[in-house]
Amino acid sequence: MKTVPLLSLLFALACGTARAADVSVYALTKTQNFQQTSAAAPVALATGAFSFAAVISPATATSVTSATLRLPSAVVKPFGPDPSFGSLAVVEAFDTQAAMDAVYGSGSYQFTINAVTDGTRTPSLSLGAAAYPTTPRITNFNAAQDIDWTQNFTLQWGAYVGGTSGDSIQLIILRKNGTTLFSTPPFGSTGTLDGTATSTVIPANTFVPGESYTATLVFGNIITIDLFSYGFFSGVPGATAFAKRTDFPMKAPGTTPELLISKGLVVGSYNLTWNADIGRRYDLVRTAALSAPVTWTRIALVTGTASTMTRIDTPTAATKIRFYRLQEPP
Repeated sequence: MKTVPLLSLLFALACGTARAADVSVYALTKTQNFQQTSAAAPVALATGAFSFAAVISPATATSVTSATLRLPSAVVKPFGPDPSFGSLAVVEAFDTQAAMDAVYGSGSYQFTINAVTDGTRTPSLSLGAAAYPTTPRITNFNAAQDIDWTQNFTLQWGAYVGGTSGDSIQLIILRKNGTTLFSTPPFGSTGTLDGTATSTVIPANTFVPGESYTATLVFGNIITIDLFSYGFFSGVPGATAFAKRTDFPMKAPGTTPELLISKGLVVGSYNLTWNADIGRRYDLVRTAALSAPVTWTRIALVTGTASTMTRIDTPTAATKIRFYRLQEPP
């Protein structure tokens, strides 16, 4: 869901504060979601432009048995599992703020948390009128599409207007398979970006040449940090926040590979050779015909380990013709 990056900012609040309680942190957030696809200003998503999330982060996988959230409207919603954090969550997306506020309005939200050791706890957090920060905008967007992966890259963005050291900024870059390539420290950690930051440096050799990435920049306005509602002296923080996040692409193009085909040492075999970037992945495929529909079969999924890579293919004696292609992995 679109609230995930912001919630990671809040979870770090538990570090170094909570005793051995069954809960690490609980939080309420409202987020407005944008996308930037050029150097122009980001635009709000056509669908899912707003999202609400209530989250409970258990100290262990089994320390919380169940939980519910009582909304200001008196509607009660059950918490469900949130695999992205190993937490419990109530998460819902909306196309407009009015639609979100009609369900999740201003007022007091009561958590009922059934914990193994702590028993039943009923902390409350109040969420007021919208207080969204500035919309994040990447100011060197074009440069972020042509990154020299061998050098440090400084990503720059427009200032968080009115941002202070008490506000939060986080950058997360994901690979195509959904794993995290790079992330700035979450709020409350050493090296975190506060609301005055306008850039961050991504170290050389972080990017894999030839890959495209989905990045997210989040500005968070943390409204409340409550250290007492869960239980006096428990140290379990509750937090409320309003955020804006902008998703945008990044790319480190790498060199353009040129596939060369030559006869191999073994009769009937072929050497498939191409210029490569170290660390880049290549999908080497073949087909017996180019007439539609074309079916490509993988020969090898190769990670570059040298500036020149070679693979050998040996067709069967019955094979009369074969075509080869080098492509970006799916």
